[in-house]
Amino acid sequence: MHDLHQRVAPSQHIVGWFSTGSSVSSSDALIQDHYAKEVSTSYGPVHVRLDTSLQEDKLEIQAFVSRCLTLGDKSLAMEFVELPCDVLYGDVERVGVNLLVSGETEKGRPLAEQETLSNSITRLVALLGKAQQYVEDVVAGKRQGDAAVGRYLADTLAVVPHFEVADFERMFNEGIQDDLLLSYFAHLVRSQVSLAERLGTAALPLV
Repeated sequence: MHDLHQRVAPSQHIVGWFSTGSSVSSSDALIQDHYAKEVSTSYGPVHVRLDTSLQEDKLEIQAFVSRCLTLGDKSLAMEFVELPCDVLYGDVERVGVNLLVSGETEKGRPLAEQETLSNSITRLVALLGKAQQYVEDVVAGKRQGDAAVGRYLADTLAVVPHFEVADFERMFNEGIQDDLLLSYFAHLVRSQVSLAERLGTAALPLV
């Protein structure tokens, strides 16, 4: 698999591996030793651990490298040393992570679309309130303004499209109608498939 991937992307190389769990286990040392044969860096393979238990409502990510504990010429054990780790991701990935973290952990499912939309709007309103309060404090002289923050706010407002109220309502209503139509067809197809399974035949025509 690695050889085939190298044909498509020869500039990409193996730098380590990842696992999920709340802590490093003894089996990780065996996997780390395997990847040490595939990695040519001086510090060896990097082990990234993702804690998917969502303790404290966050997705904890840690990075480790390993070093051997020796006694003379004899290797006794392997020790994992934690590294500083900064997680960088785009806006689309941020939405996906927030959706996973905001789900119902007891039932093991993400929130419904309506709940997700409501939470997103609430968070957006809170962020807009913070930005408005910051601008008002700077204008009133209550706090020192930051030029970088001002440029960021100006660039953000520049990319926001400006619509008249009537045009926005028209576009919003058209979007809702399209969503309702797609939802109707999806429920119709789902009902026909369910009926065909209960009748034990796939002869029912689908839309």
